Amino acid sequence: MHSGNALAEATLETLPVTVGVIDSDGEILLTNRSRREFGPDEYRTDHVGVNYIATARMGDDEHARRAVDGLEAVIAGERDTFAMEYPCHSPDRKQWYEWPRNVSGEDLARSMDISRSTFHQHLRSAQRKLLDELFDGDPLSKG
Repeated sequence: MHSGNALAEATLETLPVTVGVIDSDGEILLTNRSRREFGPDEYRTDHVGVNYIATARMGDDEHARRAVDGLEAVIAGERDTFAMEYPCHSPDRKQWYEWPRNVSGEDLARSMDISRSTFHQHLRSAQRKLLDELFDGDPLSKG
């Protein structure tokens, strides 16, 4: 039997966008492959167990402070969502990111080199599996 968490983790693992999940204390619970592979080789790790909020709070950076303030407001229930743009420059180029990144199904399909309809078909299948697991138990045992 697959647990709902295992199925959710497997689903997140396949996304071409970076994903990190934190708990209400700011501890990183899960990252996906795209997130682990982002950045220089010496920083490629899952960071699970690291307190994202505490780490960001240590930096003397306006963007880190904004991220901490926004995350803490969501965790405290003062806000439903939080978004910001921030720089993440590399030695070779200047880069800006939106957090969380707003991506359409068409954008994701294009990044995976599949049609939009194929992407949505896989997305619906993954959603069905997650919902079956959440509400009915093991979706794989159904025949």
